Amino acid sequence: MRPPAPPPPELLHPAEHPRFEALVRATAQAVWTADAEGRVVEDSPSWRSYTGQSWEAFRGLGWIDALHPDDRERAQQVWLDAVARGEGYEVEYRLWHHSGVYRWTVARGATVKGPDGEVVEWVGCNWDVDEMKRAQEAADRAAAFHQLMLGVVGHDLRGPLGAIQNAAELIQRGAAPDKLVPRIQRSTRRALAILEGLIDVTQHQLGDGLRLQRSDCDLDAVVNDVLAELEERLAGREVRRTRTGDAVGVWDAARVGQIVANLIGNAVQHGSGDWVSVGVHGDGPQVRLSVSNPAADLPPGLIELLFQPFKRDDAGSTPGLGLGLYIVSQLVDAHGGTLDATHRDGTLEISVGLPR
Repeated sequence: MRPPAPPPPELLHPAEHPRFEALVRATAQAVWTADAEGRVVEDSPSWRSYTGQSWEAFRGLGWIDALHPDDRERAQQVWLDAVARGEGYEVEYRLWHHSGVYRWTVARGATVKGPDGEVVEWVGCNWDVDEMKRAQEAADRAAAFHQLMLGVVGHDLRGPLGAIQNAAELIQRGAAPDKLVPRIQRSTRRALAILEGLIDVTQHQLGDGLRLQRSDCDLDAVVNDVLAELEERLAGREVRRTRTGDAVGVWDAARVGQIVANLIGNAVQHGSGDWVSVGVHGDGPQVRLSVSNPAADLPPGLIELLFQPFKRDDAGSTPGLGLGLYIVSQLVDAHGGTLDATHRDGTLEISVGLPR
């Protein structure tokens, strides 16, 4: 007479499968069980070892207190939904580690059913995926940074390269070279400075350890050079220039040129009127640059997005990559300066303050 067949594996508690239990403990950081209602009623030494949480704190739904505060509500809801359905459970959350930090884990659970098919209890494990998670986040940041760099190249080089092309075409048509060659030289120098700056940016990222080549610099002269460079883009617009005080400081002239070019370019691209106002005021410990242009009412919250990369309002009324003002913000920050944007009476003004 044959002995009775053993019950199927899903009817047995993990403790009744020594090899299975050993395997799980070898591959997971914490193994746990819960009753049919989803409450922890049995101690888990591996959970306590990982989290440092006591059995009294762990039991019931107390395990949720070991999760990161931002993850608790979501993780608890996923667990209760799985219990209500009586189906498999999987969720990712940050779990307190006995070393004193939160670490990312993946929790998975499965039901144990009785002969009648009813859920008897749950068994589950937590796998520590913190290193993998952080590696993925670093890869995502690197990919976003590379995308940003490609955008910076395309955005910042458009101005000087366009000026060089325009001057070359004028010379080809018979314009006096002696008046246009200096413009070509200035634009070429600025394009090279941008490319050299990208080497720093690639190594340190924008605004983080950005190296500046400081020297005496006249902000008003930089503005004049940029306006000459952007002459074609400014065609048909009145440029209103104002200057007061001493505009000289010790800055990186190439970086300051990027600031000026991006602010004026932003005003030309997004302004709704036929004028652009550029002011340079050096009446105090800072030299202030302001660029204003007519602008329709801005959608709510857009002012806060102006200096963030790749941001556009929901209506899509701000075309392009949204890099210009972000680059400005990083370069101003590298100089220890201030940056502000205001919109009132139909005019958008962006103001930069550079410590001398």
